[in-house]
Amino acid sequence: MGKSYEEVMKELRGIGATGRVTVSVAANHDNGVISYATGTLRYYPAYTMRFMRVPERLATDSSNPLITYFSDRRLDIDPEPGPHLRMDRQPFSANEVDKLGMVISRSILPAELDVTFILISWGNATVSMSLEPRENLLVGAEPSDETGKPTGVITISFGDVTQETVPPR
Repeated sequence: MGKSYEEVMKELRGIGATGRVTVSVAANHDNGVISYATGTLRYYPAYTMRFMRVPERLATDSSNPLITYFSDRRLDIDPEPGPHLRMDRQPFSANEVDKLGMVISRSILPAELDVTFILISWGNATVSMSLEPRENLLVGAEPSDETGKPTGVITISFGDVTQETVPPR
């Protein structure tokens, strides 16, 4: 069973800057496409820079983004050519993935969480939204389109917390 955001952060605070957590992100978009991203996030403790407090956060490393799969990217799983009709039938093709950056942090209001997705495969475009805890998940609505309606729902779940092995200096 997964862990809540608060459970994960408590464990990571005990480990410090070498802490990591596995994460899964599922999105159900109003265009019928479902996406799934998986990978690890690193813990960054809070710090103060010149009179400004930077909150603690979870974020991908630039060298280790999340890998994202899409239901509309299909793979041909039929055997080699023959008399049958060949079709791209398997959704979530591992041959057509995107790279995704992600940062989760507290918003200005301490009770709220924000997530920013960095669409690395799309020129580092960003999408931000607020999240709310629901049991062991974080849930958010994708930003509104031109009609003012959200374009999908995002759920984030956490797995194992680990300590990165840091080589001796």
